[in-house]
Amino acid sequence: MKVGDLVSYIGADHMQQPHLGPGLVTGFDVDGDPIVLFAGDREPEGFGGSAYLLQTIEVINASG
Repeated sequence: MKVGDLVSYIGADHMQQPHLGPGLVTGFDVDGDPIVLFAGDREPEGFGGSAYLLQTIEVINASG
């Protein structure tokens, strides 16, 4: 996974999945988890999106 990848939120078995559209990886936090700006994310932590656990995100279209 890298900056620019198009991703989908898949959640975890014990988590309820929020209703988010596709997202764009905009960076990574200090723990290496992707910062994603999702379509439908009503409260991103900043201009670049919110951090999500790596295992809850799936790449659906890798950037060139």
